[in-house]
Amino acid sequence: MRIAFLALAPPQRRVSPILGEVVRLLSEWGAKVDIVHPGDQLLDVSPRPT
Repeated sequence: MRIAFLALAPPQRRVSPILGEVVRLLSEWGAKVDIVHPGDQLLDVSPRPT
């Protein structure tokens, strides 16, 4: 499973102690987790065949 969190600002400007723990737990459970900053990069969110 792939999960992406859309973040408003990069971590150096805005820090969430909860998000790091959520990402860690989801990764432990087998998910591929990305934190995406839409203002800093483009992202293809189209579904990928499994």
